[in-house]
Amino acid sequence: MRADLHLHSTASDGTDSPTDLIHIVARAGLKGAALMDHDTLSGIDDARQASDDLAIAFIPGTELSVDHESADGSRVKIHMLSYGIEPGNGPLQNKLEWLREGRDERNPKIIEKLQELGYNISMDDVLEQAGGTAVGRPHIADALVAKGRFTDRNEAFDGLLNDGGAAYVERRRLTATQAIELSSASGGVTVIAHPTTMGIHGDPFIEVLDELRLAGLVGIEAHHPLHDLALREQLSGIAGDMSLIATGGSDYHGTGKRGYSVGTGTGDLRIPEFAFERIQQAIDDVRRDLLPAVNCELRILFPMFLYNIDHIAIAVQDLDAALAEYERKYKITPISVETLPDQGVREAMIAIGGSHVQLLEPLDPGSAVGRFLERNGEGLHHIAFAVVDIEEALEHLESEGARLIDAEPRIGGGGHRIAFVHPQDLTGTLIELVEVNDG
Repeated sequence: MRADLHLHSTASDGTDSPTDLIHIVARAGLKGAALMDHDTLSGIDDARQASDDLAIAFIPGTELSVDHESADGSRVKIHMLSYGIEPGNGPLQNKLEWLREGRDERNPKIIEKLQELGYNISMDDVLEQAGGTAVGRPHIADALVAKGRFTDRNEAFDGLLNDGGAAYVERRRLTATQAIELSSASGGVTVIAHPTTMGIHGDPFIEVLDELRLAGLVGIEAHHPLHDLALREQLSGIAGDMSLIATGGSDYHGTGKRGYSVGTGTGDLRIPEFAFERIQQAIDDVRRDLLPAVNCELRILFPMFLYNIDHIAIAVQDLDAALAEYERKYKITPISVETLPDQGVREAMIAIGGSHVQLLEPLDPGSAVGRFLERNGEGLHHIAFAVVDIEEALEHLESEGARLIDAEPRIGGGGHRIAFVHPQDLTGTLIELVEVNDG
């Protein structure tokens, strides 16, 4: 499949909206695309909708700037592409806000340095150039271009905004290993972007690559406009020798990087047609491995039909107050909030990795959750296990002498069929069975 695995939109420092970008992909005759905006997933939904409309295969993701300390103590900065990262809550997703906050802290410091150097520029000038939430040096460069101080971004970066430049300020970064681990825990895979910008070659490059491969890195962007044909072939060979995927992308930013075109870079880029499929397969493999491992004792108790932890339920006095605390402290928000009169609760579901946290507020102090709060206070209420066939599960439990609260399934939140097992049946913990209704 002809695809471009490295594209940027106005969600970060590109100049085309996510929707327009996918239309450009289609006009270029490509069948696949990956949106890799810096430190943000805010353009994913629009890009995916446009991809669906135009029959373009789509991979969501983000580009990260990371640090790596080698075994010999040397440090290197790396750009890392994290593929397969979906909007919402998750280990990496929740860290992206921390990274954007680092950008927000750095930007005024860069402006202050520029002002000291005689440049008449303000944060308002920069924000006028930014189309998304990931505001950074490219937008500062655009503001300087708009004021006539430079002709394009590259000129503004050269010796001024680039690493080590007169107005450069360091910012928050993940380590490369953290980025790999957080991506994997979020259902994604990582690839080193344009490795020539790492500034190391030969044995030091191979050593870093091997260290990161062992940490879970799946590929290197061998095919990039910054690489000449000889380097592309060399990097592809290294990838093959180390069982890594040799990926490719144009690093298209619209007018933000003049001379770069979708799919072909500066004109001679040939992105391997296998790259998209192999990255998608790597994502599928990671997500399959993410299915939570169930405790060995419970596997013995629930053979054959139990396959996942659906959610962990926590009883709270005030659902809105609890949600505000989760958002403030952990940067996570609910995917749904429902009132369930039949169960006497108001519930919120928070997606975390491959499972959920459910917050329960009683509608009536005399309800089951209300009585629980009166006896125990706020805290863990029950654990819910996903089952393939809830009737089979209940039949098996009854045959084993389990004390069932619900002999027959009933309808719970989200329209799923549920049943409860008495806490005295298993180590004092209330157990819920959930037959997930994918329809």
